[in-house]
Amino acid sequence: MQPSITIVIPNFNGKDLLDNNLPSVIAAAGAAGAAILVVDDGSTDDSVRWLRSTYSGRVGLLEMKENRGFAHAANEGARSASTRIVYFLNTDIRVREEFLAPIRRISTTPHVSPCPAWQWTHPECGRSPPRTGCAGDGDSST
Repeated sequence: MQPSITIVIPNFNGKDLLDNNLPSVIAAAGAAGAAILVVDDGSTDDSVRWLRSTYSGRVGLLEMKENRGFAHAANEGARSASTRIVYFLNTDIRVREEFLAPIRRISTTPHVSPCPAWQWTHPECGRSPPRTGCAGDGDSST
């Protein structure tokens, strides 16, 4: 089954933080059927080698050759995600196993977007929120 959520974790020299916190994210991702993508932003510590040797096959790794900042790493992670929903975490975050449950619940509700900041369009008319109806469907908000 394809994941419906990608957890993107921008990282710069955060090996120790990842070592402490990534296991909780992996447990939560497994429970929710989510993918994990760590975007390494040109780290000079042992982050990349450690991620490859410890979590190969369980955590995706996008390696940036130079540090271009958190926002750039987050944007590259979002571009690389193949899912409709992208959830961003910092390396210093430890999560509970059920933390993605509310997002999974609303992501399966028709015409509801779990993250209104994302551009979402109605599948029939192509309009973006806050409108939920299409022209001519009797919805007075159009």
